[in-house]
Order: sequence, then structure tokens, then C-alpha cells
Amino acid sequence: MLACGIATHFVPAAELAMLEQELLASIGALTSETTSSCDDLISYVSSIISKYSIQPALKERGSAWHNMDVIEKCFSKSTVEVVSSLEKQATDIDGDNPWLTSTIESLKKASPISLKIALRSIREGRSQGLGECLVQEYRIACRIARGEISTDFRGGFTDLLVDRNRIK
Repeated sequence: MLACGIATHFVPAAELAMLEQELLASIGALTSETTSSCDDLISYVSSIISKYSIQPALKERGSAWHNMDVIEKCFSKSTVEVVSSLEKQATDIDGDNPWLTSTIESLKKASPISLKIALRSIREGRSQGLGECLVQEYRIACRIARGEISTDFRGGFTDLLVDRNRIK
């Protein structure tokens, strides 16, 4: 999200509760005369978030950043060819590529219909604004959760979370 310019800050999960507490404690200041303009308000909130945010290593070895050529090459294929294209790429490269290996494993675990929906949504999103993309994502998520498209989500959810908790 940071690399794409969608997010402005990255706050580690361990810091989120403290950030939320400070923001809630600052509600009085957020509505006071010192933050009367929109710019003042944005600056004030941003300064609080900045205390908890870090700059992640977006360009570290093994990240998606270093695999953009592979991403562009493999994900430009039709939906059924993406995984096989990634597997071919993995055999063609010298050495281990953890990002490529984990991506292939993740895609193989996912529901095929969910992968097709996600890829189509991403491709359509290229010509949409952020607001349109978020609305589309919400609608897709609702339809999937209600089982209107497929029951794969419910089955996968049950397999992944419910049954796993029964074993514990």
C-alpha cells in the first residue's frame, strides 16, 4: 500500500492499540480551536500517527518490489496460466526466491474462483479511481460472504478456522 501510494503511514500491529488509545484521548484537542482548519486537523492526526509508524523495508531482497518483472510477466496471463507461469519462473531462476515460493504456495491454497474474481477485479481496477475500487471490493466481499457466487469461501473458512479450532 505504501509503495503504491495508497497508504501514507505503516503502523506495526503491536502498536495499533496504543495508537488508537492516543487518538481517542486526543478527541478534545481534535475538536478545539487549535485544529480549526482541515489542514490543522490533518497535521495533528498525522503527527500522532507518525509517533507509532515505521518505514518498512519495501525494497529489501525477497520483497515483491524486487519481483516486479516476474509479477508483470506472470500475472498478465489468463487466470488459468498464472500459477503455471509462476512455477516455470521458479524453475528458470538461479537460487531460492522466497517471495516466489510463498506466492505459489498461497495461490495453490486459495479457491480457484476467488483467484479468478480477484484477478478480474485488479484488472478492472486499473481504469477506476480508488473510490470505485473500494466500492467494487465491498460488493464482491458481500456477495462472496453471502454465498451468491460460490460456497468456496464458507467451505474454506470452515476448514481454515472452525475445524482448526476444534483440533486445539
